[in-house]
Amino acid sequence: MTPNTAALLARFEAAAEAAQETEMAVRKQMADEVARLERNRTFAFRRIRLLRALMNAAAAQDNEEEALAAERRAVCAEFDWSGENEMQSATLDRLQPLAESIWRCTCADALGTPDEISRQLEDFETWFEATHGQSFYSLFDRYVPQVPVVDF
Repeated sequence: MTPNTAALLARFEAAAEAAQETEMAVRKQMADEVARLERNRTFAFRRIRLLRALMNAAAAQDNEEEALAAERRAVCAEFDWSGENEMQSATLDRLQPLAESIWRCTCADALGTPDEISRQLEDFETWFEATHGQSFYSLFDRYVPQVPVVDF
């Protein structure tokens, strides 16, 4: 191989490696973006799940006090909480304004508004993430150990 052909091959090998690195960087960027979008979608559906649980709990009650207690129980049931530890109690307390807004909007002759619920939910989500360093909706990620099935 002559020095000229060796230099030519080296140039094309460098170009091929650069193209490969560019492709890998773009693939990583795309994978990160898809993961971000997937997380947003997942949390959006979890948000609906939370709101639906709160609304259903409130709608089944006759007055605000019963509705707020039912909404608190619904959140505890969703996460298998007792509500007795400090984190759970603080979280449930911070959900109270949202629960009240849901009651006013869905049950109390529409005294509240969907915008009010959205604001309360956003305030709660912001508080939770600032306090715990993760999204509230990450709590839905619960590991359920597999239990072997045993035939007797």
